[in-house]
Amino acid sequence: MPMRNGDGKFNDPLKFWKEAASQFPELAKLAQEYLSIPATSAPSERVWSRAARVLSAKRARLDPTVTSSIMFVQENSTLIRKHWDELMPGQPLNEFFLPPPFKDEDENGNPIDIGQNDAY
Repeated sequence: MPMRNGDGKFNDPLKFWKEAASQFPELAKLAQEYLSIPATSAPSERVWSRAARVLSAKRARLDPTVTSSIMFVQENSTLIRKHWDELMPGQPLNEFFLPPPFKDEDENGNPIDIGQNDAY
């Protein structure tokens, strides 16, 4: 991630934090972790794909607040189920209240295309 400093010379933040690691070890770890993350649009594309499945033609006239709530629940359904299981062990969560989560990743976390016509 080269950048120019005040003199117009290129400056590499990762190189800086590598050199400053002895002075600021914890900050250097954080900087190297977060500055080395490649930019990607995959997570946002996945949300748009899920939204397209949730917002079918029958739901096209829903209020934006309701739409937002449906997307929030769908995006967080795995976490909601985990929390439910911790609070209410042995009691299944009724699928009327929380539909099953989308299966749009394989067992390794890689995105898979499940298509627009698949049921959620």
